[in-house]
Formats: sequence, structure tokens, C-alpha cells
Amino acid sequence: MPESLFQRLRDDATPSPESRDRIRASIQARIGESKVFIDAKSASSPSKTAHTAVWSRVRSTIDSPGGSLLGRIGAWLSPSGEVQSLLRGNLLMRLEPVPVRSSYIRTKWVAALALVALAVRVSPVLFLAPQTIAESDVLLIPTAGSVDISLNGLWQPVDTELTLRDSVAMRTRGGQATLLLHDDGTVRLDSNAGITLYDLSDRPEPALDGPTLSLTEGRVWVQGLLPAYVRALTVTTPYGDVIVHDGSVSLSIEGEQLIVRVWDHSATVQQGERTTTLVTGEQARFGANDAGGIISRIPDSAFDEAWATQNLERDAVHQREVAQMQRERSAAKAGILPTSPLYSVKRVAEQVDVLLTFDSDAKLQKQIDVASTRLNEAVALVSEGNSTGGTVQVEEYRQALQAIVNGSGATGSVQFLLRQEVAENAAGLSAAERGDALYSLKKAVLEASADLSVDVVDDAQVQSILLVDTLDALNDALRSGDAIAARASYEAAALYLPLLNGDTTTPEVRKEARALLAQVSDQLEQARDAGAAIQQLADDLQPFLPESAPVVLVAEPLSDEQVEMLASQILVRIERFTQPRPRFNQLISEIKQLQAHPNKGRILRQLYHLLPGQDILSREVRQAIQDLR
Repeated sequence: MPESLFQRLRDDATPSPESRDRIRASIQARIGESKVFIDAKSASSPSKTAHTAVWSRVRSTIDSPGGSLLGRIGAWLSPSGEVQSLLRGNLLMRLEPVPVRSSYIRTKWVAALALVALAVRVSPVLFLAPQTIAESDVLLIPTAGSVDISLNGLWQPVDTELTLRDSVAMRTRGGQATLLLHDDGTVRLDSNAGITLYDLSDRPEPALDGPTLSLTEGRVWVQGLLPAYVRALTVTTPYGDVIVHDGSVSLSIEGEQLIVRVWDHSATVQQGERTTTLVTGEQARFGANDAGGIISRIPDSAFDEAWATQNLERDAVHQREVAQMQRERSAAKAGILPTSPLYSVKRVAEQVDVLLTFDSDAKLQKQIDVASTRLNEAVALVSEGNSTGGTVQVEEYRQALQAIVNGSGATGSVQFLLRQEVAENAAGLSAAERGDALYSLKKAVLEASADLSVDVVDDAQVQSILLVDTLDALNDALRSGDAIAARASYEAAALYLPLLNGDTTTPEVRKEARALLAQVSDQLEQARDAGAAIQQLADDLQPFLPESAPVVLVAEPLSDEQVEMLASQILVRIERFTQPRPRFNQLISEIKQLQAHPNKGRILRQLYHLLPGQDILSREVRQAIQDLR
């Protein structure tokens, strides 16, 4: 049967599955062997002799007359010498200047401005100063011994510099630490002190609700580097809040009292409804329930203690370091300076950038940024020794601010943004000391801000700041015996001294100014025989000099508990000394400090009852009581 025959043939010709697998494996093995391809490559590659022969034939073909087609084409396209001369003359004639239509010039300028605008929008960093520069951090620096911080309720030791990002409690156990608050100030913790830091924002940014930090135990030193109209450093304690702008203050909790000593400038203590202002060289003790607040002079012996001398020296160093940092930051923000050939391009870029900003609020902010750039340029120029250029840029800064006011009107948003910018600019120069070249810029910023036709900075407040600064400079000049500097400082202060007889200055400013004038009076008294220049200065200042150093009195009578507490404190200070002579000297100092106190008799009588009878101390107190009668 045919079908069965073909079936048998197909079955015989078809390999079994095992045979198919064996054949497939053999083929794949042969394909996978690299030798096959190596042999194929060797067979298809010409030998070195054949390779040389082929390329020799190709080169001979290119060099032969029949292969010079490209050369013949080049000869056909090359002009003759006569044609070259004709073309050269025609070209030189076209290079001669010819009148151009003004519309063409305008087109060129429009095109150029378009290119500049495009470059500014695409890459403004090439021309414009950076808007953000790295600011300083809040740093905790252990300076000695053990320092602990509380993280998530657990106390952990810190032995290296630490950048703080959030609220934290810290304490020292036999050690010391320094807390740097950006460039706004510093807090130094003595051994066995404890604080909690709440507000880590950089002035003049908006503050958190509450104080900057709280003092829970021990002693700290606070240095502020902030102008009066910038948010202050506030330290809260169980016995009141201490507010510091510009100055050096020590705070200590001893028993049930807070002791505040002001070593430089001033500080304010807020106890409920009562406000107490302390100035340089004054101290006060504050207890619970608004008790205390009696102001006295810091004992002379305290100025020789290591706590005061070391911290005052550190304050001076820190202020210089902050001033240098502020200088460098302003220079970085300034970018290209007027001394650079690219400065005109930068100014055009600024104008184009503002012009191409269509949102009104964004445009206003850019205009303010441009004005601040002029100030940063002034700082950079003065730092380089170019005071003339700095003066020019400060004047441009003032004009730019006034132009913003004139162009935008005295709206609330304009006042807010200007007030914020002025505060930032003033804070950026806050560390400039008298005698520093940048102090003139600091003064110029204050005056320019006060001259604006909108309510940005109160003119009386600016004048009060300058009054205190000039009197401080006058004191420094008199201490150094520099009559020329003293005369210059007086002439600067004379512009603001009439404020003392007006009602535009705050009681705190008047008190600080009069305290400085009392120091001036003492300096002039000591230099009475220094010469005609000092005598003339004393005559000029006479209408403003107090008859004696001002003494601050307690407005309300003290309770029996307060009188007993003050007498006990006097006794404690006396008994710190073990030898009779130092104890007696301390008593005399305490009696002098109570000289103008309305409760002096009550305090002395209570002290007399606390002292041992029939000794030299009790006899001296009894004599002081009799003298009151």
C-alpha cells in the first residue's frame, strides 16, 4: 500500500528525539568554538604583501593625470590675478564709512538690549549679585569641662562644636560653654549653669512666640550686637525677663534671686508691670513677686574678677570677628564693583531684570534688592580703602530708597518691605565699632532710613542711637587724653544733645545718655589742668553735665519683707570676707550705695539687728542711723 510505504519511509528518515538532541548539541558546540571565526578571519584577511600592493595601486591611481579631477575643478574655480585685484578694490570701497539711518541704529540698540535681556534672564548670575549668601549658624561650643544637651528627653554629652537646628536644653556640670546666636550675639555659660534655647531665628526675621532663651540655674553672660529697632535678645528667668539689644550683661540666679549686672551699654528687666533699666556699671537684684529692683553700683572689686575681665575681652574679640564676617558677606553680595570694567554691564542687567519683572510685588522687592546692592558695594569699597567710592554708593543707596517711595507710594506693603530691608541692612553693620571705617556707613544707613518720607524708622530713635554712640566716643577720647578726638566727638554729639531736654527720647535712652555724661563730667574733673582745649570743652558741655552722677530711686515704698531681704543680702556680702578690714570696707561701700535710697533708715535698722552687737560693724551702722536724724 502506498500510504503505508510512505509512512514507513517517513518514520525511517525521521531521527528520534535523542538523535535530534545529539545533533543539535554538536552543531552548537561547533558554532560556539571561537577557532572557527578566527580561521574565517584569517582566510578573508589579505597578507601584508597583498595589503601593500593594493594601497600602492590606489595611490598611483590618485596621483595619475586621469585622477586629477579635483585639481582641475580647483583651477577652474580660482580667479585670475586681474579678477583678484578687481575684487580687492571693490571690497575696500565697501569698508569705507557711510551714513547710516537712525532707524538702523535704533534697530541695532534694540537687538543689543534684547541680547542683554536674554543673557540676564538665562544666566543672571553672570551680572547680578547673588540674592542669598550663606549666613552664620547657631553654634554650641564647649570651652571647658562637661557640657550636656537634652535630645528627646535624654541628656547627652557634647565635647565638640555642634550646630543647633531646633530648641534644646543644655547644662554645664563643672564646665563652660559658648552659644553663638548667628551674628546677633553670644551667650556664655559658667560652670553649673542651665539654659533652654527656644528661638534660633536670625534677626530681623520674625520671632517665635516667647523669649530667646530661659535661664534656669547658675550664671550666664549675654552679649548683644543689635540696633535698638531690631528684635532684642530676651532671657526669661523665674524673676523677670531681661532684654538686651547692644551691650554686655551678666545674669545669675542665687538662692531665690536674680542678679543682673550691666557691664556695657544697657539692659531692661521686665517684672510684670514694672520695668527697670540698668546702664553701664549698675546692678540690681530681683526676687519673686516683683520684689527687688533696687539699683546700685557694681563694686570695684567685681571688675577685677576673672568672670568679668575674661568675658569683656572675649566680647571685644567676638565683635571684631563678627564685623569681619559682615564685611565679607556684604562684599560677596555686592558682586561686580564700580572699579570693574563690567560694572556698566551689571547696572544695565539690573535695570533689564527689573524691567522684565511684571509682578508688582516681585518688582518692588527687586528694586529694594538693587538699592541694597549699592550699600553692599559701599561696604566692599570702604573695606578696600576706597572711602570716596563708598560715600558715592551710600548716596546712591539713599536715592534709590527714596525713588522707591516716590514711585510706589507710601502703601503698607512698601513700608513693610522697606522697614524689613532697613532693619536687615542695619543688623548687617551692627558690629561696626566706633573708629572702624564701616561705622560711618552704619551711621549713614541710620540717617538715610530716618530721612525717608514714609514711616520706616523713627528719626528720634535714630538720633538717640547716635547720641549714645557719640557720648561713648567722647568718653573714650577723654580716657585716652586725646583732646583733638574729644573735640571731634563733642561736635558730633552737639547735634543730638538737645534731645535730653525734649520729650522725643525714651526714659531708657535719657538715663543711659545722662550716665555717660556723668562719666564725662568725672573725666573733665580729673583733666581740669590738662590745658585750654579741655577747659573749653568743659565750658561747652556745662549746660548738659549733671551736677552729680544720677541715682535711680525706687518709686514705691518697700514692704517689711523686702527690707529684711535687702538687709540680709548686705550681710551676706559683708560676711564673704574673713578679715576685719575688708569686711569694714564692704560695709562702708554698702552704706554709700544706700545714700539716696528713700528706705535707707529702715534697711540700716534691720541690718543693725542682724549684725553682732558691740563690734566695729554694728557701731558704724548705728552711727549711720544717727546721721540720718
